[in-house]
Amino acid sequence: MENEPLIDDALKSELSALYRAQGRHYHNLAHIEAMLALAGDYRGLLGDPEAIEAAIWFHDAIYDSKAKDNEAQSAALAEKKLAGRANPSRLNRISAMIVATATHQVPPFEDAAATRDASLFLDMDLSILGAAPDAFDAYE
Repeated sequence: MENEPLIDDALKSELSALYRAQGRHYHNLAHIEAMLALAGDYRGLLGDPEAIEAAIWFHDAIYDSKAKDNEAQSAALAEKKLAGRANPSRLNRISAMIVATATHQVPPFEDAAATRDASLFLDMDLSILGAAPDAFDAYE
């Protein structure tokens, strides 16, 4: 269980299809790839890089511009798809990080490394706001 990757190629393909759906302007595969690149850049600072990768892949998986519970739905999908791949506490951390993208408030983890990971993850999600003007304009 613990030595197989959290996000394997089959899951990447399945999630990529969701991010390629019609009507996705920002919450698309380019956003995921940008976040994955940042996670790679900061890998040395992350306590659980694989959990961050999983949170990135799932955080916008469910997206309906009219819905108010996209993050909770995305977290539920992560819990379902990652069941058996991660222990319950790791799964709870991943889920909490995904839900936190609704408000960008860091979840109240007791573990300092998990708190730092969540902070970095949320910063990665908002990194477009500090991007070069042309990149930001494309996002807008």
